Amino acid sequence: MLPLWIAFLLAVALVAVGVWVYRRYFRKVSGREDRYTPERMLTPEQVSMLDYLRDTFPDQVVLPNVGLKDMLSVRRASDRDRATERIRNEKVDFVVCDAEGRPVFAFDVEQYHLSDAKAKAHRIKIKNRILKTAGVRFLFLKNSIHRMPDPNDFRRQLDLAALPRPK
Repeated sequence: MLPLWIAFLLAVALVAVGVWVYRRYFRKVSGREDRYTPERMLTPEQVSMLDYLRDTFPDQVVLPNVGLKDMLSVRRASDRDRATERIRNEKVDFVVCDAEGRPVFAFDVEQYHLSDAKAKAHRIKIKNRILKTAGVRFLFLKNSIHRMPDPNDFRRQLDLAALPRPK
């Protein structure tokens, strides 16, 4: 009788382990138990620079952290896949759009990092060339709004620097 009880308890334990393994690894969960937390999208410095740019361009849309793939498309290229890959890997810190939603100005915030400066200068050169062919003026902003001119003065300077739209 004792071996029968041991076999029965062993079978119940195996079934319990099997149910646990099934629920742990094989069951599709509905996601109702999942919980999320918001992550910081902008640093406080980026928020203050965004406010500054909105003051500079009050009637235009200013967007932060935009990839070139989201604001440009390949118009003409000898190797379309390579050109598409080139814009997929680049982004700008801020974009100012016109009334139709097309980018007019693209800004990056100056950063003084000495590591790999030659490669960064090359990437900036490529980014500037890409944006220039699209008629988007690419400029650098000072890394602090305290070092920036008055928004009205800055806007006047930028109006002089606007590029013509490509045909």
